[in-house]
Amino acid sequence: MKKVRLTNKPGLYTKFLLRLAELEKETPINSKKSYLSFEQVRSKICRNFSIPDEEVLNHLRLFEEFGYIEFVKYRGIRLKFEVIQ
Repeated sequence: MKKVRLTNKPGLYTKFLLRLAELEKETPINSKKSYLSFEQVRSKICRNFSIPDEEVLNHLRLFEEFGYIEFVKYRGIRLKFEVIQ
């Protein structure tokens, strides 16, 4: 599992990953699903960064290539990192 380290001045991609981690924390613990739905990701990220859906998907594909997330077919994404301080 990869680790994302918090710094005093995080970059744009680090902020993107932190928003995804926050979204995962917001999901109830007793939830049956082990992934974040595309709708949750789009609503949180598009609102925070003011970018269109297509650009969010491009960034998610980039993070998949780097091994930070994985796509759950037709459902959403699963995080493969943890945030450390």
